[in-house]
Amino acid sequence: MGRITGYMREFASQTTDPPAKDGIDIMAATIVHLFDDAQVVSKWMTDVFLKQFEDNIGKSMPSGQELIAIEHLVVNGFYDEVIALRATQTKDGNSFSSTIVDFRLGRLLGVAFVVTSGDVERTSLAEKVAVELERNIVKAVLS
Repeated sequence: MGRITGYMREFASQTTDPPAKDGIDIMAATIVHLFDDAQVVSKWMTDVFLKQFEDNIGKSMPSGQELIAIEHLVVNGFYDEVIALRATQTKDGNSFSSTIVDFRLGRLLGVAFVVTSGDVERTSLAEKVAVELERNIVKAVLS
């Protein structure tokens, strides 16, 4: 869909004894992708990111995970377009939640997400990480 390149940075918990008790953050990550143009970024956010989650509710994934539900979230403080959601998943009888913020900044797609054990909402944390990512992108572009 016009993606030129991208970069991902993950931070994962060192815990090796699953299942972690509810509310433990397992992973946080940031992603930046450069696309051909801004319209393609918007299209990707709705037609790929959001649609894949909506289409896979109640289905088992090849990784052994099952997507149980998604919740659309409202986040603030972004310059351009933003979509956020929380997905509740299970794997091997354990539940976990992924709170994801996708935002557009011109031709760039920024993503921040936090994965937490249990059915736990982490909107504030994911939003803070995404806002900081957006600020760092702007600094890099302007310098």
